[in-house]
Amino acid sequence: QQIANKFRPRLPNQETHAPPESVGYGTFFGVYLPSILSIFGVIMYLRLGVILGKLGLVPTLSIVILSSLITFLTSLSISSISTNMKVEKGGAYYMISRCLGIDFGTALGIPIYLAQAIGIAFYLLGFSETLCASFPELNSVYVSIVTLLVLGILGFFSTTIVLKTQLLIFLVIIASLCSVFFGNPIPYSTMEPVGRMGYWTGFAIFFPAVTGILSGVSMSGDLKDPRKSLPLGTIGAVLTGFVVYVLLVLFLWSSVPRQLLVKDTMICEHIARYGSLVILGIWGATLSSALGSILGAPRTLQALAEDGIVFKFLGKSIGKNKEPKIASLFTIVLTACFLFFGKIDSVAPILTMFFLISYCILNLVAGIETLMHNPSWRPSFTMKPWVYFTGAILCLIGMFMINAGATFLSLLIVLSIYFFRGRKLSSNWEDICFAILMQVTKSTAYRLKNSSCAARCWRPHLLVLSPSVTLQKSLVKFVRGITGGNSFITFAHLMERDTQYHEETITKSIANSLKKQKMQAFVKVETVDEIEEGYKRLIVSHGIGPLTHNTVLIPHQGSIPEIAEIAYRAGKNIIVLREELSETKQDFRIDIWWDSIHRKTSELMLVLAHMFQTNMGVKHTQITLKSIVNSETAREQRLEYFRDFFANSRFHVDFKVYVASIEEELKTINFFSSESDLAFIGLPIPGEGIQSMYATYIKHLKSIKNVALVVAAEPVDFQEIFK
Repeated sequence: QQIANKFRPRLPNQETHAPPESVGYGTFFGVYLPSILSIFGVIMYLRLGVILGKLGLVPTLSIVILSSLITFLTSLSISSISTNMKVEKGGAYYMISRCLGIDFGTALGIPIYLAQAIGIAFYLLGFSETLCASFPELNSVYVSIVTLLVLGILGFFSTTIVLKTQLLIFLVIIASLCSVFFGNPIPYSTMEPVGRMGYWTGFAIFFPAVTGILSGVSMSGDLKDPRKSLPLGTIGAVLTGFVVYVLLVLFLWSSVPRQLLVKDTMICEHIARYGSLVILGIWGATLSSALGSILGAPRTLQALAEDGIVFKFLGKSIGKNKEPKIASLFTIVLTACFLFFGKIDSVAPILTMFFLISYCILNLVAGIETLMHNPSWRPSFTMKPWVYFTGAILCLIGMFMINAGATFLSLLIVLSIYFFRGRKLSSNWEDICFAILMQVTKSTAYRLKNSSCAARCWRPHLLVLSPSVTLQKSLVKFVRGITGGNSFITFAHLMERDTQYHEETITKSIANSLKKQKMQAFVKVETVDEIEEGYKRLIVSHGIGPLTHNTVLIPHQGSIPEIAEIAYRAGKNIIVLREELSETKQDFRIDIWWDSIHRKTSELMLVLAHMFQTNMGVKHTQITLKSIVNSETAREQRLEYFRDFFANSRFHVDFKVYVASIEEELKTINFFSSESDLAFIGLPIPGEGIQSMYATYIKHLKSIKNVALVVAAEPVDFQEIFK
């Protein structure tokens, strides 16, 4: 009955509720107009002719094409991202942070905001330059600051008035361009030779002319339908700007002598049919561009504040339209500081770098999302991945060609923000970083699957059988010593089914213990019917493909012999560790008891001791290689063997050889290593009688503080490491 009522036609006399009226701005006012007015700005009127005069027609056209291509490709990326998600306030920052996470969003959101704030100064300097040309008695910096205050007050009190004012300015700019195109060409005259300009210098000065798309993107939170308006408005503005710039370059080249283009920055006014319209167009373009950034920059700052990246009070909204009043005031003050740069040409390259970094990341985000084929990536506007990556590559090339030093500096700033601020933040939204890491891991794992482990690259990847939830510092210290943080490490803990603790609780407890001791490792906690059988199964099955352990570390607890036998059969090296809690000493002594019968195990112990010596960071770690023989003749032979072995091995070790009978071997080891801090001793190969033999080892080695009993079972030729 309810379903029938839902689809039953509504009678005329029934009460109806109209859908709420949409609020926000449309494509033209919200995106296209702010973007195109930023594109039609100070560069078009004041610097395009100079660049053309110094570089010539073909280089200038190539700069216009390359700059517009970068912006066009970026607009395609913005279109794809915006049609896949609801873009809220913050524009480009919002897109990056919601795709790559708050850490990357922080590293790039701050430069994006700074680029917008610098952009305000850039446009105001252009306005003051033209105004001071008409009134030389005025100071350009003071004019810029006063204009900033006037525009700031206008933007502070009404966004709607600003956007409607921009429509009038847009019409004035169209009229001024018509006045230029229908103007009077200047006949050629012989003048002095023109000055030259580097190609990438011209690119750096011109590129800010086509960066206006971020003005429209920054208004994303104020749009009726961002998914529709952002693609249409952004692409439309880029294409319009490209056509106008190409036509203007061709017209100026055919109408004005090259020497005059270089000398006269106001050439557009002088050749126009109505020069006053050009002046109005310049003023209108620069002021409207500044207004667009005055609207966009505070909204980016507000988004940064609301996400906790900058001070929260900067994101406070005021009024029924929730406008960023505090962020606007802060932006005006910051822009006033930038205005003291004083010259357009000095600000433009800085602006270019920040915009290129932002564009590069937006292109990368779209390209990565498309390549990964996540089910959440379903944009209604999409391109091939190579289109997005081409945009990213062009941005990087442009940055390095403009100024390699400034590029490295800007990248260093981004990385510094990432490490010192971004990584300390957490967010409540999901991003694609996990998917990126999984994709890289998958590709790497498949490549490793078809590669054999080279001995010279060998490292101990550990499965630590942890019988206790509380990890002893000495155990973690040993693991850190032989791995140096460059190995895969898993701490495994098994519980019987009747235990009162949950797996998640124990996992968090072990993870917190590792975190406190600054140890990166995986934690594996399972509930099993029988502990020993569970460990045996884990030794054989843990890991995936090549990403598995090659060494099993067994603390001196539990039923070790049976576990060791399973590990040996599985081709896993074995370390049975009996450790005592001790502080790190300035001098650390390590003994290795060399057994020529089990040479491979001895070589493994030497490698482990060397890694411990390298990784522990104590001032002096002394390794002594010790061995037992049954006669003086054998002693001299063993010493000679050690001298030959270590002649070219680059290992820093001492060696000593003792004479003792087989029956006295363990007592000799116990006596001569009683003062050592760690002793590596070869463990008999697991097999029959191992349990009683293991008990004998433990019984006779009581005087040694830390004992690592080792068996080499992995099919690796450790001799290759010594070459």
